[in-house]
Amino acid sequence: MNALNDNRDFFWTEKSAKEGDVSAQFNLATMYDDGVGVAHDRGQAVYWYSKAIEQGHTGAQDRMS
Repeated sequence: MNALNDNRDFFWTEKSAKEGDVSAQFNLATMYDDGVGVAHDRGQAVYWYSKAIEQGHTGAQDRMS
């Protein structure tokens, strides 16, 4: 059941991130960075952290450094 919840969380987080939600962009980047609900992918993490940074998300800046 946990994997199902992770997949569901990933689906909705990705959808919101693509729609421009800054919190979702940060959360999606973190999911990619930590390999939660999706395979670890630093490139995708950096992409989504960058999108969040463009909107002023300071937590994303911290994770990028």
